[in-house]
Amino acid sequence: MRNIIAVFTVLLLASCATGPSYKEKTAGWKGATEKELVTAWGVPDKTYQLDNRTKMLAYVKRRKVFYPGSGFNTCFGSRAGVGYVGNCFGGYPERETRDCETTFMITNGRVTNTGFKGNACY
Repeated sequence: MRNIIAVFTVLLLASCATGPSYKEKTAGWKGATEKELVTAWGVPDKTYQLDNRTKMLAYVKRRKVFYPGSGFNTCFGSRAGVGYVGNCFGGYPERETRDCETTFMITNGRVTNTGFKGNACY
């Protein structure tokens, strides 16, 4: 019985395992050359030259998500033990902007720091 519980526990924990976080993925670029970064990520959306040796490269992802809502539905329920059928509203349509800006600091041609902000960094 203990073996079954142990196996079940291991399988349960393994099903919750995820890959590296976005922070870990971006931090993995530290030490890479600017050329390696641009080859993998493409031409940056924004750049800023801090001084003769240091610059910032930023990559921006932005998309709009539309949730249509469900409009009117037929609802079934009961009140005080009496069943009823009626209409209920399932929600209004919504739009949401999902974005992520990832920034790499390049010093002397190598990535020295990384950062990101937004609600869609993954």
